[in-house]
Amino acid sequence: MMMLDIIRIIYREIHYQMIKDNPSAVKDPKKVEESLKWSGSLKLGVGLQSLAYLLFGAMFGIGVFMTKEEYRGIVFSSYLIVAFIMALYTTSLSSGYLLSSRAIDPLKPLPLRNFNSIVSATLLLECLPAFFLLLPSALALKKPLSILLGIGWVLVAILLGHAIGVLLQVKFGGVHVGKGGIIKAIAKTIGQMFFIAIFFVLQLVSRFVLKNVEYFAPVFQKYPIIFPMAAATVVEPLRGFIMFMLYAIPTAFSYVYSIKKINEILEGIKVYGKAPMEYSLSITSPILAFVQRDYKMIFRRNSYLGAFLSPIGMSLYFIWNLFKDGFPLEETGLMIVVISSLGVILLDIVFKMEMEGLDILLNLPITKRQFLLAKALTISLSPLTFSIVFIVLASWSNGLSALYLLPLLSTPFLTSSIGVSYVGFKIEGVEIPELRIYDGIALLIMVFVPVVIAGIVFFLIPLPISTILLGATYLLTTLILLWRMR
Repeated sequence: MMMLDIIRIIYREIHYQMIKDNPSAVKDPKKVEESLKWSGSLKLGVGLQSLAYLLFGAMFGIGVFMTKEEYRGIVFSSYLIVAFIMALYTTSLSSGYLLSSRAIDPLKPLPLRNFNSIVSATLLLECLPAFFLLLPSALALKKPLSILLGIGWVLVAILLGHAIGVLLQVKFGGVHVGKGGIIKAIAKTIGQMFFIAIFFVLQLVSRFVLKNVEYFAPVFQKYPIIFPMAAATVVEPLRGFIMFMLYAIPTAFSYVYSIKKINEILEGIKVYGKAPMEYSLSITSPILAFVQRDYKMIFRRNSYLGAFLSPIGMSLYFIWNLFKDGFPLEETGLMIVVISSLGVILLDIVFKMEMEGLDILLNLPITKRQFLLAKALTISLSPLTFSIVFIVLASWSNGLSALYLLPLLSTPFLTSSIGVSYVGFKIEGVEIPELRIYDGIALLIMVFVPVVIAGIVFFLIPLPISTILLGATYLLTTLILLWRMR
């Protein structure tokens, strides 16, 4: 019972640290308390999350169940890589927060013989939803021995990901300064996006494997020893058991070894990389200085970086369809307008960033107009970058005709100017606006007007006249909004 209480306390401290990393929550005590009530509780956090994953996993279990028996193991084994990545990423992330929260510092002097096991069990609990995600797929293998082997393979995938996650934290965990810190922040944020889009990713994997299962069969037969292909043998009890043991035994040793290495994580925060010691002051415009400062903060905080990548994450399904169809120009142009419009969700976060240095902000020699223009530029750069990438991808399939989409690069600036103009009416000077739910609804309606207009224009007018007309209209509207901004 004492071990479970310790695990519960450590788990709560880890999630409190995660909540503190969210600047919009930590400034609101009620929001912190509410978030901690749900995510800091083992029953509510892990339990409800596992139940949700189980329900989602049932859809993929049906896919395994409906597959021909000779291909059933191939479809099942292809899902194991998702459980492996989930366990790997979750362990790496949680161990990082465990270290920074110092939740286990009071426990170090205590004579706990199984201290490392307690910490490992806490981290492993975070991986429990991955087990329930693939449990229906294992049960869909029909035969009792195949089901047992399938459940065993799911556990192997999770334990292997967990062990590697611990070892990666031992080797590379800590504070990375200089260029390495930016690379690590980007990598961690990409991992967060994968985790958020896990159901979409699994759905794509499911459709792709089910559609091409007959083509995969020779590959799985040619490399039966490689993970996760080795799990395809679950439909053959004897061969499947031998293959399972070949992975289960080394995985068990890896897990035990990772438990012993946990002490190295708990020794303290390590610092890697080098940062330049020289510092020079440069004179630039207040607007550009604000934008530079904003993006430095974005790349230093994963929560900010994740928010700025969220428009692309929200559009993954449509991007995938564009990719399959070869990025047709009209659809790609409409996607550029949609992602640019979704950039308005960044409006709240770019102002919430100022909470970390509000006293300094209020004493800076900057006008309200300069402040709003800087925030508009900060919001624009993220969807603008994505839009340029789409045009490059479209040129790969459509050649120089993709240049017809260039006028649509004015759309991100239109979206940001609509957002900051709305904020300009709500604030008197250089301050942080308080945006409510009704503000968010009003902003979404306003920024999706360009999307509706683009859809109508693309339907009625051919390229390149349509994009030139839209680009000119969006640019003119942007200039009018910025000119009227006070």
